[in-house]
Amino acid sequence: MVVIVRRSAELIGIDGSTYRVDDIRDVETHTSVKVTRIAQEIRCPECRCKTHAHSATTATVYHAPYAGKPCLIALKKRRFRCPMCGKTFTEDQPLLCRLTPHASTRLEAFVLDELGKGKTIAELERITGASKNILAKIEANAQMPKHYLPHNLCIDEVKAFPKRIAIRKGEPHMASCIYDADKKTLVDMLAGDDPKTVTAYLESFTKGERDAVATISCDLNGSYISLAEKYFPGAVIYADKFHVAKLVTEAVDDVRRRLTRTIEDDIDHKEQRRILRKAAKLMLTRKDMLKRQKERECVRCALESIGADDLKRAYLALQLFFEWSDTTFESRDDMETVLKRWISIARRTDVPEMRSVSNTISRRKTYILNAWEYGRTNAIAESLNRQIKDIIRTCRGFMSFGALRRRCLLVLGHKREPNKPIPLFTRSDKRKEGTN
Repeated sequence: MVVIVRRSAELIGIDGSTYRVDDIRDVETHTSVKVTRIAQEIRCPECRCKTHAHSATTATVYHAPYAGKPCLIALKKRRFRCPMCGKTFTEDQPLLCRLTPHASTRLEAFVLDELGKGKTIAELERITGASKNILAKIEANAQMPKHYLPHNLCIDEVKAFPKRIAIRKGEPHMASCIYDADKKTLVDMLAGDDPKTVTAYLESFTKGERDAVATISCDLNGSYISLAEKYFPGAVIYADKFHVAKLVTEAVDDVRRRLTRTIEDDIDHKEQRRILRKAAKLMLTRKDMLKRQKERECVRCALESIGADDLKRAYLALQLFFEWSDTTFESRDDMETVLKRWISIARRTDVPEMRSVSNTISRRKTYILNAWEYGRTNAIAESLNRQIKDIIRTCRGFMSFGALRRRCLLVLGHKREPNKPIPLFTRSDKRKEGTN
């Protein structure tokens, strides 16, 4: 009979050597379990004298779900009295969580594990039956990841709150996120993307810790690059390839928008405005990617419209940039020579938008060449940014930046195992050698 009780205790996640399960009942809404601590010799904490049971109470404790339902434990708590000093006390309960007497340690571990998988407090409230206050206490006291600087660092900004709500709450509108490119995890989340906030964070590390950073990937944000040059002089800085290409394509789209606004709003020019709008996305793609004749004809009509000289020159500069981006060069010097040639062509177009882009690329030329030479991108940061936005959307927003940071670190601050199928069979060493 003892073996059966211990098996029942271990089945619901309770130590069978410490507790005894008296009853398990399947109620309509939850699973009810009666638990009593196994009798043992209890001594007085003051005089260390043997004591005897004085009274007992029953407390309801939330436990990890059992059999697909919330689990409530009716825990019998015994009080003891010392015959020598008269002190009364309640026996220790290792089953109870240290944060609240209304939750078990198994529930605490379950909640932290589910929060790390992206579950919300509202979902856990339905799964476990525990109140939001209990779940919030567990989340607030969760252990945060270690404070460190990764060897390969990625930095990017993400919108934490809508601007209107951020002003009303006094919270930052944007947040700077530090990522570990090797582990693909979130290292820290800073309240604000201004240089002062990032500087204070970087100065919290020693010079030796900052010198250990080998590479830094970021977008063309001037403050990020300037801080990287100042605090990581020995690191290789990469400007994200996606943001560089986006900068050039947005310049072409700005020219198209400017041309559309200058066209008179009458019946005679209505068709021209329609053509420019229709070719908006087609003009931002590579010319070789336009496979259908209808798409090529749409772009040609847009470029041949009245007053589209600036648009035509900007479009040709964009295609030359795509050609440079797709070419494999034998050396960095060849790559730099062709890029300088493109910068010169972009400046000679006399298109204000392209001239501004060429100046930006000229200033950040070294970091752009680093990214194209080694094929490095800021894709890890962009992917985790997307997951942070998903967390904000799923949770319907957060009341404070601290709550947002804590949840993001719980979900994205640890290395996760890839979701791959478990193999049923493993090849022998001889078969492996044969395949090689």
